[in-house]
Amino acid sequence: MKILITGAEGLLGSNLCTMWADSHEVYATSREKPSLKNCICLKLDITKREEFKKIKDIEFDLIINCAALTNLDYCEEHPEECEKVNALGAKNVAIFSRENNSYFVHVSTDSLFDGTRGDYAEEDETRPINVYSRSKLNAEKCVEAEAGDYVIIRTTIYGWNKRDKFSLAEWMLDKLRRGEELPAFEDISFSPILVNNLGGIMLNLFYLRYHGLINIGCSKGCSKFDFAKKLAEVFGLDPSLIKRDTSTSVTFKAERAKILTLDTSRAKKLFPKKLLGLEEGLKQFKELEEKGFVKKLKEDRFLKTQFSGKSMEITMGDKKIGEEYPTYFIADIAANHDGDLERAKQLIKLAFESGADAVKFQHHRVQHYVSKKGFETLGSKMSHQSKWKKSVFQVYKDAEVPLEWTSELKKFADNLGIHLFTTPYDLGMVDLIGPHVLAFKIGSGDINWPDMHLKVAEKGKPVFISTGASTLGEVQKAVEAITSLNKNLVLIQCNTNYTANDENFDYINLNVLKTYRQMYPDIILGLSDHTKGHATVLGAVALGARVIEKHFTDDITREGPDHPFSMDPKTWREMVDRTRELERALGSTIRKVEDNEKETVVLQRRCIRAGREIKKGKKITIEDIEFQRPAPRGSLEPSFKEMVLGKRARRKIFKEEQITFAKIG
Repeated sequence: MKILITGAEGLLGSNLCTMWADSHEVYATSREKPSLKNCICLKLDITKREEFKKIKDIEFDLIINCAALTNLDYCEEHPEECEKVNALGAKNVAIFSRENNSYFVHVSTDSLFDGTRGDYAEEDETRPINVYSRSKLNAEKCVEAEAGDYVIIRTTIYGWNKRDKFSLAEWMLDKLRRGEELPAFEDISFSPILVNNLGGIMLNLFYLRYHGLINIGCSKGCSKFDFAKKLAEVFGLDPSLIKRDTSTSVTFKAERAKILTLDTSRAKKLFPKKLLGLEEGLKQFKELEEKGFVKKLKEDRFLKTQFSGKSMEITMGDKKIGEEYPTYFIADIAANHDGDLERAKQLIKLAFESGADAVKFQHHRVQHYVSKKGFETLGSKMSHQSKWKKSVFQVYKDAEVPLEWTSELKKFADNLGIHLFTTPYDLGMVDLIGPHVLAFKIGSGDINWPDMHLKVAEKGKPVFISTGASTLGEVQKAVEAITSLNKNLVLIQCNTNYTANDENFDYINLNVLKTYRQMYPDIILGLSDHTKGHATVLGAVALGARVIEKHFTDDITREGPDHPFSMDPKTWREMVDRTRELERALGSTIRKVEDNEKETVVLQRRCIRAGREIKKGKKITIEDIEFQRPAPRGSLEPSFKEMVLGKRARRKIFKEEQITFAKIG
């Protein structure tokens, strides 16, 4: 089932999430970024009603409000914040639970009383004596007024804390394990319950659809001194380290109630075998450490997914690039203009019509870029250059984009509605071309040229950098240099082989994108690719790339250095269309019943139905039930079987009639 837990980073919330994440769909929320394994983690401020819009379409079965400010002295010094979080926050969660038609569990406190006598029952008059307790009482009133199907649990808890800060029980245990004296108050009494025990009871309250107020605590109250003694006994530690103390020895900002034991007879009647005593609870507390639960709780920091704030995005003119936006396609015209301005314009137009978001050129002055003598002394041409008929220097000379073309190309692109930018190949060109472009691209060949990285970055425009033919260390240095001046970076995986051979698929290594995502979670990723077709593009997008660069021409059979491995209008359009389908298919990271499944889920799921007529008062056995389709909302799924067996029918239940908790007891 779907469970929403607020305050998921706290003692109670984190334990509930860890307990249920493997068996239920748990949505963990807190004001700061949550970090809980196998949970769907959301940053959610419950004091703001508008925050709930992000989850309004999720149908939760159970909502548990664990969020609260609980430090009594802090609350005493910050009464407005305390009231806002504890009371207003509870009110907002209660309203959401009603609107969502969810069962609501609100976790209250035992501190609502003045502590003069103890053994407080649910119907006893409350007398809060500090800011915290007054805020929690107001929270209860808000829940009663705003929630639909709810239970309010008054309790006090102990357990293993996910955070570095020790809980009371952990603090005591740490002192004892270190062999240090442990002062423990003998004048403060309570009815503590292990958080994991409380979690199990919460589920049972949900199954029973219990409505109203209930006290949950260990079967018999104790002083904090007695609690420490029993803790030492269970863990086999030296009880002589525990020293009697009283609360009068400490100066508190908030007044403390002394005797806060709870009358839990109502809970005992409902759950005679589930409410653990103090010793039983502490033994389970010890087992949780021994069986690895504590390690899982404290060390797991991997997220299934998270909605913890705005993801990285870059603005390019009228478009945005980022995880929440469509893939941004760059048609690299490069040398395919063949020295003809009108041809360059025609390629811009074709790229626009084929679905490109931007066109890119390469601005260089060959004398600052290529050493004629250097290539001549290499001897024979290598790699893709081996097929060039002209000298390497002359090919690059012919590929120059005259500076005087630039403003005209920019104007032409703007009129069409397509972006234009470039790769500058010398430092002076950065200044010359800067006023005409929205962004800069740094090619893979300049991955180890820090002067270019800094020159481009200081312009403040988005920077795209390809990382072909480089080491991870070189990539790290380039990223550090650029982001030291400019955070608008797109990091692009690339393989710099331009032969268009099929074997290049063996070297593109799309999984490098996973490495980049781990290293740079806030940087947008991309792919610059020279393989045939668009298989690599779909793979890259599925792995998180949001920028795709491919070379573009109108005819791959034309003579020229870049035509053979380029895409033409037909293949480009096919690539874009298939990518848009993939984006739709990737969809949301939330596993939920989708709108187009809401009828199907009723038709195909089973619920518990009467396999034969069941007379009023009959104790239900396995022979009395069947698990049959359909399962309308409100019916009991097969996993509730144990909650049905052994109960008696409150009225006659007809054959094939669905069984609900209202019909049994």
